[in-house]
Amino acid sequence: MQIRESILVLNIKSLPLTVILPLSVLGFIAISISTNIIPVHAATTIVVNSTADDQDNDGECTLREAIVASNTDIASGAAVGECLAGSGSDTINFNIQETADFTNGGQDGYTISPTSALPDITETVSINGYSQPGAQANTAIAPNPLNGILLIELDGTNAGTPVDGIVINGASDVEVKGLVINSWSNEGININGNNATLAGCYIGTNPVGNTAQPNANIGVSGWGGIGNNATIGGLNPEDRNLISGNGTTPQGSGLGWGDNHDYWVMQGNFVGVAADGLTPIPNSQPNGSGNPSIDNNNGALVGGSTTGAINVIGESLGHGIAPSNADNVVIEGNYIGFGYDGITLLGNTNGGGAGYGISLSSAENTSIKNNIVSGWASGGIAVTNGSSDVTVTGNTVTNNQGISNINLGGFPGLVENTTIQGNKIGTKTDGTIDNSITQSTGITVLGNVVDNTIGGVNPGDGNIIGGNTAAGIIVSELTVIGFGSFTPNNNSIIGNTILNNSSGNFFGASTPGLGIDILSVTVDGTLALQSSSQVGPTLNDTSDPDTGSNNYLNFPVINSTSA
Repeated sequence: MQIRESILVLNIKSLPLTVILPLSVLGFIAISISTNIIPVHAATTIVVNSTADDQDNDGECTLREAIVASNTDIASGAAVGECLAGSGSDTINFNIQETADFTNGGQDGYTISPTSALPDITETVSINGYSQPGAQANTAIAPNPLNGILLIELDGTNAGTPVDGIVINGASDVEVKGLVINSWSNEGININGNNATLAGCYIGTNPVGNTAQPNANIGVSGWGGIGNNATIGGLNPEDRNLISGNGTTPQGSGLGWGDNHDYWVMQGNFVGVAADGLTPIPNSQPNGSGNPSIDNNNGALVGGSTTGAINVIGESLGHGIAPSNADNVVIEGNYIGFGYDGITLLGNTNGGGAGYGISLSSAENTSIKNNIVSGWASGGIAVTNGSSDVTVTGNTVTNNQGISNINLGGFPGLVENTTIQGNKIGTKTDGTIDNSITQSTGITVLGNVVDNTIGGVNPGDGNIIGGNTAAGIIVSELTVIGFGSFTPNNNSIIGNTILNNSSGNFFGASTPGLGIDILSVTVDGTLALQSSSQVGPTLNDTSDPDTGSNNYLNFPVINSTSA
């Protein structure tokens, strides 16, 4: 049998080589390798070098091309200067050397203005605005003013409507840092991928961080798709975000996340305030959403006990922090209504805001601790409408208007098993009284509120409640015309210090400023007072057979004392 020699020619476009290999007894393979296409590496750094918004093979790498290259692992072109491609977790850096669009901190800055929506991010990538020459990451630990210099602005003015700035769509472990994202007709950034990180960005302001340039709906959004375990900000100074000026639509806000977006962490951020930490730049519209709004999810952490975890939640025309139908939320160690100094109020009383500093609705197993909450138009902290197993501990809640500094409001849903302990309510942070301020009631227990505890028997359980108007604590039956009557019961008020509370009004009913006032109010559907009863001191009655708030329990009578 005669075996013929065979030559098999393979054109592999990679390196300029020709290799001839033996092919067993069948002959040889001659492999000819040409150089027509740029090689693909495992993972690469893609460098954006132009503010343009095209996909031409012109020797420039635009942000649009960079995202496509990262998603597809295909270089944007063969010309020198085009976007490279890699097959792993790419990094998109910036090195733009054009005529500057703005200056910041004496450095040239550049504005990228897409003319349509950018491609969604569908593969793991890090987009690093800090990489632009001259940029500087923030070095100040929270809550101090931000001092970073951001030089890459992503402006959505020309992109159409409704369009988001950056969309993470199914990709995990995406990092976006050191960018200014503003003027988009919908969301600034929409996170629908697990383990995303947003760090060191300005969302909704100009590059300096002192003027609003709103993203119309939500600045930082987690709605639609799945996006668990996101980190917004962080403990390190370079991770702190500025999220202000967003939400020009009725339901808009600075940031908010919803279904299938569990275990988000938000730390070290400025929200509703300028980079100086003192100038209000509000998010939302009057009567609008929280900042953040935390809806229909589980396990969010806002703040924390670690150095650098504090968020400054400045001015909001809606609520400050607003969990709704959210479970296992921890809100800890934040300034809510103050500037970074913990002293300067940021306008939530007189700036059109109608919300609470913290507003819980249908929330379970939530902890609110060691925050300072002040200056809010509707009240400080509200636990309402179906919330249960909430703890409110170690907070200073003062100088809020509206119904009360802390409101347990059971209408229409039941509020139960809430514990309020160790707080300073109506006082300064040191527990002393500031007679120069006019504020609302200390604590209200209103409507369908059952089995809650204010104070306790152990050292430190008691609250200091002072300097409030109307009363230190009001326990009130609530009748809403057209809805029915809602009565608080089995609520314990134990071991509190209640002092220096003055006369005022509750739903328009004049009250004499008792330490504890048990009463009843009737309101219409707009919550306007129609009538009130049992306001002020009420005589005890034999056998105490009443129905109403805490069954109108008789007050104790001291018949004798001895020393």
